[in-house]
Amino acid sequence: QIHGLGLIFCNLPKMIPSFDLSISPPTAFVVPSSSLWGPCAFTTSKRRPRHDTFLLADTNNDDDAHHAHHDHEGMPPRIYEGPVLSDPNEIVAGFSLDELGLDLAVAPSEIAPGSFGLFVALGEGVESTTVPSMQLLSGYSREGTFQSKDSGDKTVGFALAGPETAVFYERQLMSVLDALQLAAENQGEGGACGLAGHVLVQDDNGEIDVFVDADDAEFKRYFVPGLMNRENGDEQDEVEDDDDDDDDDDDKMDISVANLGQLCNDLAWSYDDPPESKEEYDSITLEKNAIQLVWRLEFDVETNCLVPTWPVSVIGDDLQFKNQVFMELGTKYGWNYWQGTVDMDGLK
Repeated sequence: QIHGLGLIFCNLPKMIPSFDLSISPPTAFVVPSSSLWGPCAFTTSKRRPRHDTFLLADTNNDDDAHHAHHDHEGMPPRIYEGPVLSDPNEIVAGFSLDELGLDLAVAPSEIAPGSFGLFVALGEGVESTTVPSMQLLSGYSREGTFQSKDSGDKTVGFALAGPETAVFYERQLMSVLDALQLAAENQGEGGACGLAGHVLVQDDNGEIDVFVDADDAEFKRYFVPGLMNRENGDEQDEVEDDDDDDDDDDDKMDISVANLGQLCNDLAWSYDDPPESKEEYDSITLEKNAIQLVWRLEFDVETNCLVPTWPVSVIGDDLQFKNQVFMELGTKYGWNYWQGTVDMDGLK
């Protein structure tokens, strides 16, 4: 062990990238205050609440859900353009983020038939607004469960790409290496701290790297959101009618800013005109998908490790919004995810 970090020295496993970005000084973890303005007829059956802590183990990793951050230092922010909502009357819920000058809406997706999507437009009286990179927009899903296998199309794998991968820890945005050092100094037993599901490796130059540990299949790496994880049928089938008096209100969960992120679809993929290569897909996703996922971590005393709690959705690049009409937001699912769906379709 090295003071401040619990290091496990071993043969390097295959590195599988995740949500990797280079970040600057810590940013406060503050969800923008929001007010509900939509009809919010959007309720679904609750699933089991998430596990706050779990035993440390490891498993096979998610695919290449790696979303590299644009480095546009010195350049003006690009103006956001996304698929335009064709019928505003189909909005089922809406939220005003007054601090950002934006409105968010949930409505049927323009690019994923049978699914809902997340849309953005300028708030009332706002002519233009610029949102900085890594601005926290919403939660992905406040409730959910960690499972050892991928389940449904909204599941997120906890697989960090390296020591500079951004995470939220103690309500601050920082690199995972900084989070480990902070946890080791303030809470870790013996001045050390591990990272659930990962191996920390030091090279000959003293540099520390982070790798996914794929040796233990018992580790519950996959976060399955509790609201809209589509396993069978369409997401819209889960929307309840507020006028149905037979429904038990205790079995419903209203949509909120804490779970909007999972409604983002991947704007870089089209079955009608799919990208021909991973490189083409990565290029398209950098231009079209504005939302990036960042894991929130907490210290688990039982395992002396940082463990994931839930992912949150942030703006991936400096963006300027000028759209008065609602445009759909997207997030990267990963090339391997889409290849898996294509392979499954070919077997049917």
